[in-house]
Amino acid sequence: MLPFLETIAVSEGHYLNLPYHNKRYKATLLRFFNSIPEHSLADLLPTPPKSNELMRCRVTYNLDQFKVEFLQYVTKEINTLQCINDNNITYDYKYNDRTQLNLLLSQRGLSDEILIIKNNLVTDLSIANIIFQTGYRIVTPNQPLLLGTSLLRMIDEGIVYPIQIGQSDLKKLEGWQPINAMRPFNMSNWRSMDTIYPAPEDVKNL
Repeated sequence: MLPFLETIAVSEGHYLNLPYHNKRYKATLLRFFNSIPEHSLADLLPTPPKSNELMRCRVTYNLDQFKVEFLQYVTKEINTLQCINDNNITYDYKYNDRTQLNLLLSQRGLSDEILIIKNNLVTDLSIANIIFQTGYRIVTPNQPLLLGTSLLRMIDEGIVYPIQIGQSDLKKLEGWQPINAMRPFNMSNWRSMDTIYPAPEDVKNL
């Protein structure tokens, strides 16, 4: 299994947000192989298939190997979150091995997804970053497990502001939505904070 992964949205035959995926690709190679390639992702990617449906380009790679797959994107409904505490999890690069995340996801119970709490701070879902609505601002945890490409673009554009968000701060926020390469921001797609459920071990403290 190739160790690293990029998931790139393809719409109407065009790669989306490619500069940010390329930036992460090069940063990963520098961190693990002490190498900055002269080529970019665009140089390695084939012309994507033209389709009226949103497609997912799955790229796995290491320094010398590169594999590309095009998959029809099937939306997974994410409307409820189960908070899960894990102070030891790390996922600071986009690894192909998601064993730790999948083990946490298996604890979601009847919820659609999990919201990972690390050292009492809100981080990410298992497959996405998260943003919150609070008054006139849109905010996101300033200590995500992995800063995704779509979220980073929104931060650079001044749409989203990173702040420290403790688990106890969730009750002060007004709405949430998941963000990743396949799930763009939608101003009319906020979920209620009532759909985020506390970790079982925290219920007794509420």
